[in-house]
Amino acid sequence: MREVRHFPALGQVRTVHVDADGTVWVGTYSRGIHRVQPGPAPALWAEPIDTTFDQAHGNLASGSDSVYAVPTSLGPLLHPERGDVRFDPIAQRFIPETHFQQAGQLISALGMGDAADGDAWGSANFSEAESLPLYGRFRGTAFEPAPTPVQESLGPIDGGPLLIEGAGADEIVWLKTIEGLIRLRPAALVAKPAAWSTQLTHFEAAGLDQPLAAASARFRYSRQPYAFAFQTAHLAPGAHVEYNSNPAIRSPSIRSNPRSPPRAAPSS
Repeated sequence: MREVRHFPALGQVRTVHVDADGTVWVGTYSRGIHRVQPGPAPALWAEPIDTTFDQAHGNLASGSDSVYAVPTSLGPLLHPERGDVRFDPIAQRFIPETHFQQAGQLISALGMGDAADGDAWGSANFSEAESLPLYGRFRGTAFEPAPTPVQESLGPIDGGPLLIEGAGADEIVWLKTIEGLIRLRPAALVAKPAAWSTQLTHFEAAGLDQPLAAASARFRYSRQPYAFAFQTAHLAPGAHVEYNSNPAIRSPSIRSNPRSPPRAAPSS
């Protein structure tokens, strides 16, 4: 790596986005957004053009702290502290982005990355001062949040950039949360619910092994407990499980904790 140009006015750089024509957009912590355009050939970066967008210059209406670059289906957005903005080439200024919504409610998009078919994965916030962002997929301008158990597993999400690998069933999303780095397989989020049942492998009553006949059984009172052994499907940590012990009589539902391996316990 070699330095091609020194820009002391940039301050601490938060994020960088490069357009197809070579224009570089630089978001900083406290000094607004900078557009760095290459100069004339052949020495493209010998005399680059640096334009500053912030409140002081009157070309960035919102605050300028913690600016993120956001690739979207509508082109790149930049996210200052008060919501997404996009560059208007005619007015030569940033204007608020109002396209992204969920059920008619405008949202603020953070930390998105490119995905297949023009979609993007990212986090969305409806009220930055009062709520934590949700994570999900942007399809065009509509936001589809991930299921609640996934949100609970992720915890608070950092607004920084994320990484997407592969596509389709092999797509893997890496994202940064407050608690660490998360590896997410989106194909698992759209799996349809599948019914499963336990298989009784051993039954002990009155101190004796009992046959596993498909018939009713009655036993006298015994101080020795009834003992059941059963097997069921393999459940990976983080799976969302609902288990009904006897739907015909009652429906006690046992829900798994997304942070720990699920366990289903038979009723008495």
